[in-house]
Amino acid sequence: MIKNFHLVDLRKLPIPLPPLEVQQEIVKKLESMLSKIKEAKELIKEAKETFKNRKASILHKAFTGELTKEWRNEDADSAFESLRHRKPDTEALEVSKPQTVMEMLQGIIDDSNTPPSRASGIAKKKGAKSIEEMLVPEDEHPYEIPEGWEWVKLGSIINLISGQDISAINCNDKKIGTPYILGASNITNNIFTPTRWIESPKIISVKNDILVSVKGTIGELYLQKEEKINISRQIMAIRMISNDIHLSYINYFLVFYVKQLQEKSRGVIPGLAREDILKTDLPLPPLEEQKQIVKILESLLEKEEKALSLLKMEKDLELLEKSILAKAFRGELTGNTDHTRTSRASVSASGETAMELLERVLREKHSLPPKATTGKTCKDAAPLRLKTTDSTLNEKPKNNTPKKTSGKNDIKPLKKNKEGKLF
Repeated sequence: MIKNFHLVDLRKLPIPLPPLEVQQEIVKKLESMLSKIKEAKELIKEAKETFKNRKASILHKAFTGELTKEWRNEDADSAFESLRHRKPDTEALEVSKPQTVMEMLQGIIDDSNTPPSRASGIAKKKGAKSIEEMLVPEDEHPYEIPEGWEWVKLGSIINLISGQDISAINCNDKKIGTPYILGASNITNNIFTPTRWIESPKIISVKNDILVSVKGTIGELYLQKEEKINISRQIMAIRMISNDIHLSYINYFLVFYVKQLQEKSRGVIPGLAREDILKTDLPLPPLEEQKQIVKILESLLEKEEKALSLLKMEKDLELLEKSILAKAFRGELTGNTDHTRTSRASVSASGETAMELLERVLREKHSLPPKATTGKTCKDAAPLRLKTTDSTLNEKPKNNTPKKTSGKNDIKPLKKNKEGKLF
């Protein structure tokens, strides 16, 4: 319903009315083109859901040890071969062994008396007194993990910093002072966009802290790149306390675990308590395997994101749909002039012709990750061509001189009189 638009206004509305056969041609072309746009939109939606599921599957394999199973076997074989071919005069030399998780945890306990770097003056974390305090009891293990991994409490290897709200009167929008993060609204795709700054910060997160939204929108994550950010009550900062724990490994784990964090939220306005994060069970492999997991994840997820970015064309499709409708009722969708061909090939915001854009989106259907039951790969997909009875729909504009046309099928453009009304 259009506000303040009445039937009397509708009756006065000028409508460009071509002959019946031209109307039929316009309708036929609109139905063909708009149906392809609709199909493209549906494919984009389907593809996004597919990539979302694939990402979840990749992360699940990472934190169950399946992703590095082959690497562990190769690493063990490499170590065996190194010992087997060692020369007699080097047998007495000490062989450097990778640090085990237990040794890592003991190192954290030993270093617990050394306070981590804190720009905010927050009290020093009390470290665990024994490895047993850091481990998850065996009967509480969420699932089976590879030999050499350990289940530990996330709170035993991090410092968790809770934010504090600051009155708007103490903030500014002139970029003076420290940027202030209010909540999840300031984070999009691991990019922090501040809208407020504060000259007298209260609670500070520092570079390489992992920020997580804990009020309202739960689980939005940001791996901090800035030297300092003032965090609000809606944010907690996770700070590593040992170099033996890979920062990106923990960050990826939180991405994997975020759904469970969201399920733990409570209250009319969803919120997480500190204990919800501190008591999180973390599958922890040795440092070398953490690095390998991060390396594989970065490679796989980068490819996934690149493929997904090809499908972020909803805006182009919306503009294209409006453009086609506008041209249809200006008489630019029918006829045989080169001007008409240009309209049919309507250029999208990205510079592609309409049919190129649609064909590219529809072709992506064959680039989607195959379902587990098919056993096919993306390489098996055949190239796609749009099927249409109108060959001009796939044509690009030609730089020919427009022909003059005349006759009853010509549609004259609307003009305005002195009062600004169309006639």
